[in-house]
Amino acid sequence: MSLFGQHNTVAPQLEELCDTFGLQPWLGKPLASFTDARAPERNRSAVVSQLLRIVGGDTVTVNRKNKDAWSGYLPTRIIVYSNEALQLTENSNALTGRMLVLKMNKSFYDKEDTDLFNKLSTELAGIFNWAMAGLDRRLARGGHFVQPQSGKQLLLLMEQLGNPLNSFVEDTFVFDPVSQVKKDDVFLCWKRWAVKRSLPPGSEMSFKRRFLAATQEKRIETGESRADGERVPIYLGIRFNTSAGEYLKSVETFETEGY
Repeated sequence: MSLFGQHNTVAPQLEELCDTFGLQPWLGKPLASFTDARAPERNRSAVVSQLLRIVGGDTVTVNRKNKDAWSGYLPTRIIVYSNEALQLTENSNALTGRMLVLKMNKSFYDKEDTDLFNKLSTELAGIFNWAMAGLDRRLARGGHFVQPQSGKQLLLLMEQLGNPLNSFVEDTFVFDPVSQVKKDDVFLCWKRWAVKRSLPPGSEMSFKRRFLAATQEKRIETGESRADGERVPIYLGIRFNTSAGEYLKSVETFETEGY
């Protein structure tokens, strides 16, 4: 922070993103640092939505105390420090898709260096040169950052925690433009898959909304077919794979087992 300047940073908590004036301290600050972050217990979806608007470069309205609200683009970059993989619930992995995860392997618990700040302060010039060399490398490869291999498993875990439907889709389906499956069969399969992993299946309507969001890039469509003179709701462009068999239980089995 000394290198960047304390006046250029803000250090909020995730829950504050949804407070009435939670974004006011962000104005004019190019860096937001969430230290010792934990996934919020309340308004988790709203927190994710707010983060997506910021990192996506959307227009954000910021309420200000005793002033008119401000609307515009927040160029603030975000760094999150946490001792655990955060569960940031979303349906499309749009947030985790914009993340870079760095895994820290060394702990300083019970061996803290209380003089570290002073030691690093004397090295600010060298740290600055080190940062500029990193900037040159990033610009040379087109301006983008690279996800380190060491953090890829943590990023995958965050994707699974935030949207287990993606794992469900990968485990049980094949995308095929000429195939179709019954919506009821898909939901029954999801219930068995979710319960096996101690996840709440939720309602059928909630599942349909989340399922379409999780598969939107594959252009899955909804439709109807006819069976015995009755219309049957279906998903078009998808079919079960061979691994889905263990989850495809009859309605009677689910009712008997209490699912």
